[in-house]
Amino acid sequence: MPAAKLAVSIPTDLLREVEVLRKRRGISRSAVIQIGLRAWVDADRKQERIRRYVKGYQEHPETDEELREAAAVVAAVVRGRRRR
Repeated sequence: MPAAKLAVSIPTDLLREVEVLRKRRGISRSAVIQIGLRAWVDADRKQERIRRYVKGYQEHPETDEELREAAAVVAAVVRGRRRR
């Protein structure tokens, strides 16, 4: 995949810390930035999935019957584990 170049400004103290870590691990500055950006994007995607999940349950909460059925399944699993 083609790569784009960009210039960024970061605080000097952060740069010092990054330089120590990246040299210790033997990775480039570009790799450090890529790792950080991927982690940020992944965290944002995860938060969005959680937000949609919660919204779905808020809009369509379980019925009392569904809760009873779920409780029965859990109870059956727990009983099954106790028999071992």
